[in-house]
Amino acid sequence: MLKISGLHHNVGICLERTDASATMIYPLREVGHRPFSDRELATCRRLVPHLQRALEVGRRLEQSDLARLSAFDALDRLHTAVCILDARGKIALANRHAVEILDERDGLAVRDGMLTTQHATEGRTLARLVAQACGRVPSVKRRRAARSASPDRRDGGRTI
Repeated sequence: MLKISGLHHNVGICLERTDASATMIYPLREVGHRPFSDRELATCRRLVPHLQRALEVGRRLEQSDLARLSAFDALDRLHTAVCILDARGKIALANRHAVEILDERDGLAVRDGMLTTQHATEGRTLARLVAQACGRVPSVKRRRAARSASPDRRDGGRTI
């Protein structure tokens, strides 16, 4: 078959073998070209563990994507609105009920991808609560402890 397609030299490399399948790669050379040299074969052998690792990483990414899609699907099936925010308050995910509420523009709002409110005062409160939930703003006790632990500045200015 190789000669029919104009190929002659090949190297068979098995990256993985299970009871059900095998993952192989075959570097090929056309008829009329020289066979693979010992140096090229040694390079192939050195590449095998890296290719096997790439195969494993690809498999893990695929499993991770499947888990992520399953989680998104589960959130979408809830009868409750759910917004998942990043540490800045940007919406990373909103299930369908949350999207419906946000589309109504009746209280909550989205500006530049950030969850906020129609009114500035409530928006600042929401931003503060999100920051606290994400650990970006220390609690009152931690803030006081941080102030008391701050070194005095030589110029007499406010401590950090």
